[in-house]
Amino acid sequence: MRRTDGRKIWGAGRRALRRVVPAIASVLAVLISPCIAGGASRFLGGKIVITAEPVPTRSGYEDTGHGYAEYRLSITNHSKSGHKIRLSFPANAYSTSGHNIRQITRTVEVGPASTAIVSLPHPAVQINGSDILVHINGKKQKVNVPCDKIGHGQSDYPGDQIGSVLAGREVSENLRNTIGSVNLGGNNVQVYRSEAPVAQWSSNWTAYSRYDSVIMTGQEMQQAPPSVRQAVMRYVECGGSLFVENCGALKAPKNWLKAPNPPRNATMYHIGFGQCCMTDQRGYFPNQAKRMLERSYQPWSNVRGVDEANRIFPVIEDLKIPVRGLLILMIVFAVAIGPVNLMILGRKKKRIWMLWIVPAVSLLTCGTVFAYATFAEGWRGHRRTETLTILDQRTHRATTIGWTAFYSPLTPGDGLHFEYETELSPQIGFSWDDNAGSSRTIDWTKDQHFASGWVKARVPTHFKLRKSQTRRVRISLRRSEQLTAVNGLGAQIQRLYLADTDGKVYTASDIQPGAAATLTAGSIKPVGRNNTLREFYRSGWTGIVNDFDNRPGKYLRPGTYIAILDGTPFVEEGLAGATPRKCRSVVYGILDTDEESR
Repeated sequence: MRRTDGRKIWGAGRRALRRVVPAIASVLAVLISPCIAGGASRFLGGKIVITAEPVPTRSGYEDTGHGYAEYRLSITNHSKSGHKIRLSFPANAYSTSGHNIRQITRTVEVGPASTAIVSLPHPAVQINGSDILVHINGKKQKVNVPCDKIGHGQSDYPGDQIGSVLAGREVSENLRNTIGSVNLGGNNVQVYRSEAPVAQWSSNWTAYSRYDSVIMTGQEMQQAPPSVRQAVMRYVECGGSLFVENCGALKAPKNWLKAPNPPRNATMYHIGFGQCCMTDQRGYFPNQAKRMLERSYQPWSNVRGVDEANRIFPVIEDLKIPVRGLLILMIVFAVAIGPVNLMILGRKKKRIWMLWIVPAVSLLTCGTVFAYATFAEGWRGHRRTETLTILDQRTHRATTIGWTAFYSPLTPGDGLHFEYETELSPQIGFSWDDNAGSSRTIDWTKDQHFASGWVKARVPTHFKLRKSQTRRVRISLRRSEQLTAVNGLGAQIQRLYLADTDGKVYTASDIQPGAAATLTAGSIKPVGRNNTLREFYRSGWTGIVNDFDNRPGKYLRPGTYIAILDGTPFVEEGLAGATPRKCRSVVYGILDTDEESR
């Protein structure tokens, strides 16, 4: 059973309250915020103008539950000197109960007579508040920038995650209505219509990560700036879906893989972990495109809580409290401080010593308990990461999905650090006890800094992650009498399976970074298809290494390789000083055919 009727009523009430309270807060914020028309706020006598850009309007009322939402602000400095500006969202918080993000901050330098576009990405944890607080050169400003919160954060219940689609302004109403009637996980898809022309879309791929599909017209694709097109393509590579209606003369890049049996009047492609459907018609959404949307939605259809996440992806072997040892210590303390102490002091006729012996033994016991708990687990944190990376050596694109988890005996003072291109989806689930959650903070000034509240002492923290980056690492091949592979991936290759362009599979093992190894022909048959990695994306992303290592032929295609790495060179550590445990990764490489033929 998913939940009792009482919980349904309670959950419905909570969701209704979450919709009403932000609306009331937003109205009050608009009434009391001293701002100019158009949603912009002026500072320093009008020398600095900050405007929050409009967010897409949605067809429903539910929140998106994975990826990042993005608050984008335009900062114009009309003065003759540069200024340091610190932005903090929200300025007005009306609730910090349960799992929530208390504040997202970013500090930027804006030069004289210049304009900067600043983004504040928001992971899928609830924020309860509105408006953006501004500090200029360290001084808090009296005026806030009007900005309502974006409906984004994990659903109250696993299985209640809502499928969502971003549609361009030029997408036909008929197509939006058709997509809005698609049912995923028991709920209709929620359609977000962009209020900005495609030229003003974000150049950060994570800004699209909360959507299960992006819908555009062929004209919008052609009008999009190169940075926006690149961001959308990275989103697709990371498992998203792209649907282009009325594509016209728009052509697909050569490295896209065509899908077999395309729908009528449409062509489908596989790109990394994602998929694209292009049609020359308007308002047409074939059944294959619906299945494409469903495949992008499936990995996010359920959000796991802390216990379930640690069960399927344990960060350390044993998270149990050392109850037996502590119990024995308490029994010894009770016996020593009670009958043994009284007996000894009675014989010595020194019972008055009880006044100092009891506190001293108690202090010694507390210190022993603390030392036992500390040395049993150590001072350092633990990290476990397991990932799958598609490394396209032709385009130098590296697209990664997987899990990373952390455990620390003590709460780390500096939190977690990641690069801007990494998307993290916390696996925290939902608690009926609002006091069981925690408030979190993020700072985007120098990197993606999960500053406080994300890792608590002796509580495992899990994230599903995706990352898109440019990397020039590779496996290089040398052909003479034998085929030799040079490890340029930056980590030890435990096992290598390589299928040449003729479909013959070679193997090697234990290749150190920078070292070369002679490949041996094997009996493995490469039977991978164009959609094989897309099908893997639909799963829970656990057991990656074992699956690819035990069945390499299932995934290999001619001109590809699978490298099992001891380490995770495509993902940052996250927690400084943490001890790596079972940190392994799989690289699915696509060879440059010109290089492979040498």
